[in-house]
Amino acid sequence: MNEYSGLNSWIAIVNQKLPHLSRPQAKVLAMWSFGIGMMQSTGLTTVAVFLAQLLSEKENTVRQRLREWYRDADEKKGTQRQQIDVSKCFAPLLVVCQGNFAESDSRV
Repeated sequence: MNEYSGLNSWIAIVNQKLPHLSRPQAKVLAMWSFGIGMMQSTGLTTVAVFLAQLLSEKENTVRQRLREWYRDADEKKGTQRQQIDVSKCFAPLLVVCQGNFAESDSRV
């Protein structure tokens, strides 16, 4: 991966805040969320094109990596593929969200 400080910093944060994910799972989640934030779009193609240009990788390679992240284990290529249990992500994500608001903020 080429050096891109914003993405690399976000990957480190996701690794730290979601320790139950494997490093590859956390990396792809960070890529997904970074791409969504930067492009203000959740579209697979939009995010994949942005990340491919950022990382100097082929669009289809990045698109497939993003696709594999949300697929069930039996839908993935390879023998040791894992499925993400998204319910285990809710509590850590809530902590991250709460950390971005002041204690006196009534929105949380």
